[in-house]
Amino acid sequence: MIELRTRFGDADADHMVATVERILAGISDLSFAGLADGLTEDAVIDWPYVAEGAPAMFEGRRTIVEALAVTPQIFTHFRMWATRYIPSPMTGTLVVEAASQGRYAGGDAYGNRYVLVIDFREGRVAHWREYLDPRRVKPPA
Repeated sequence: MIELRTRFGDADADHMVATVERILAGISDLSFAGLADGLTEDAVIDWPYVAEGAPAMFEGRRTIVEALAVTPQIFTHFRMWATRYIPSPMTGTLVVEAASQGRYAGGDAYGNRYVLVIDFREGRVAHWREYLDPRRVKPPA
């Protein structure tokens, strides 16, 4: 039998989940000021599938926080929550299944489902890869 050594123990998996919970709570409050605490300085947010005209990636903690700060101009209400966590202690990655619902500033409803692949480094999010259905996203005005 081969013994596998992990980079992260159970406590670290709990920390990854708690970090993502805090980030999702901030997103749901349309408040991004606390987001920086959970990100590495060189963090990346990556949307491999995006609606036409939407940015596919933001790099750097400051850039990410500034880019997401416009969300309240797009949505009057937005809530995002995790439905399942799948930690990979060997790689420092947390896979999250999530859902959202909200209302665009113009009044239209929004909802989506997500798979998030989140890589951690030194207890913070280093890479947040977010897969969603871009057909449900209203193009930017």
